[in-house]
Amino acid sequence: MAELREYTSGGVHEKVLNCLAGLPKGMVLDVPSGQGVLSKSLENLGFKVFQGDIEMKNILYRNSRCVQLDLNLFLPFK
Repeated sequence: MAELREYTSGGVHEKVLNCLAGLPKGMVLDVPSGQGVLSKSLENLGFKVFQGDIEMKNILYRNSRCVQLDLNLFLPFK
């Protein structure tokens, strides 16, 4: 796998991870997931992550719950 790159503003992923770290582990929807950096980090914390992005080819880290979606349209989740 190619090296994952984070394209968010500095500190955003760290802030999200710090906010979620103390919560009970459950399901998280990561959209747009980009290359999958945050998804991988969330899974390492014990969360069950659902990934989605409009460009599937850009997602380098994928799990079995990865779907193509457009945030301007209906999301296929409850």
